[in-house]
Amino acid sequence: MKTKILLFVFILSSFSFAQMHPRMKDRNRLEELEKVKLIEELNLNEETSARFVARLSENRQNQKKIQRTKMKLVSEIQKSLESDEKKDNKFYEAKINSLLELESQMHKQREDFLNSLKDILTPEQILKTMIFEVKFREEVKDALIRREKR
Repeated sequence: MKTKILLFVFILSSFSFAQMHPRMKDRNRLEELEKVKLIEELNLNEETSARFVARLSENRQNQKKIQRTKMKLVSEIQKSLESDEKKDNKFYEAKINSLLELESQMHKQREDFLNSLKDILTPEQILKTMIFEVKFREEVKDALIRREKR
């Protein structure tokens, strides 16, 4: 019986991973497209592009790490809120502070990244980077909405 359950869990997890894998590919392709378009927008040479992409990739990894921590915390909070267990205000305040701290870390990480670009990009290029990222995300969001409507 135990073997059957383990086999079922293994098959189910394999199926879930197989479904998730194409999404990860799409996300990676989208990130690569963003990098290429951003390099074109900034008109970077090969050496500067390499340094820029290295910092951008490091920043994204750091952001993803914080985001995973935040999502794990949100999930834990949600489960806790859905349970019948009574919580006091200290519980809520602690969770609020934890979420605010993670958001602060995200902001600080972003600020550090942009400041780290000062030795390889001009202030104009840094500003273009900031504007590009906002516009690119908006375009992706719009494209996804249009795709869902079809």
